[in-house]
Amino acid sequence: MPISPLQYSRPFVSVIIPNYNHALYLRERINSVLNQTYDAFEVILLDDASTDTSLEVIDDYRHHEKVTQVIINQENTGNTFKQWQRGLSLARGEYIWIAESDDVASPTFLEEVLEKMLIHDAVLGFSGSQIIDSNGHRVNKNYDNFGLFNYKDCYDGKAFARRFLVFGNRLYNASMIVFRKAEAEQVSEHFTQFNAAGDWLFWFELCQKGKVVCVRKKLNKFRQHKNKVTFRAICNGQDAIQHAAVQQIITSEVPFTDYTRKVLKGYNVKHSKSYELARLQQQFPQLFNGSLKHVLLYEFDKIFNFSGLKKR
Repeated sequence: MPISPLQYSRPFVSVIIPNYNHALYLRERINSVLNQTYDAFEVILLDDASTDTSLEVIDDYRHHEKVTQVIINQENTGNTFKQWQRGLSLARGEYIWIAESDDVASPTFLEEVLEKMLIHDAVLGFSGSQIIDSNGHRVNKNYDNFGLFNYKDCYDGKAFARRFLVFGNRLYNASMIVFRKAEAEQVSEHFTQFNAAGDWLFWFELCQKGKVVCVRKKLNKFRQHKNKVTFRAICNGQDAIQHAAVQQIITSEVPFTDYTRKVLKGYNVKHSKSYELARLQQQFPQLFNGSLKHVLLYEFDKIFNFSGLKKR
């Protein structure tokens, strides 16, 4: 049986937990981090001026030996990715795990992903995700559309980005990802301009800087509920608008063959109707009260498959 690199190398990990109004899920999230089988980590708790009881939960962990930073914003930034930036600036670890405050992790998540990253000297590692609802119940929905077991163990990062991060964001949940801090600090700040799609641009740039590995197990639980930034962005049209803007940036950086350009053109046509509806909603919000709003959500659902959210 091969020797795990974690037996002779114990790299330090900074776990950043950015929170905004997720008091219902925050304690479960923090506990799932503290109960990891790999224990060489610190926890950085960030709260973006929550108005629920999040601060009461955070106070219960303020003096835990693993918690090194507790930062409470007095005013809401309205931008998750600015919180990511702040967490990165405070992190002491060689590796980073952004553990979103409404998700949950398997106890072996950090150990298994980090082990594979060390074996292949990767800049980024990810696992699969089980979708859960607001009550933690399993949802029969799979965002790993390519098929988790069809991923390879290791990819050249540029090849991974071209295959999985051009036509959409296959790295759809930060909680399922661990990455190296040094390379992340080289990513441009442009991603913070997109509060609904900045993660896609961040992962695209980061993957260019080294290898990417996949642990083909669902070690992360990705919670879906109405109090998510993503859901609100879809309902108000921001998601479609930013999706188009980020994809334009990404496609401008990738040298395509003629065939790929033809496929991309068809893909953009498919999304144009949803984009136009979103743009109209932004310009004329009064038109999207009542029944017309359901038309908009229907168009989004055909493309992004968010029907499960609408029903809850």
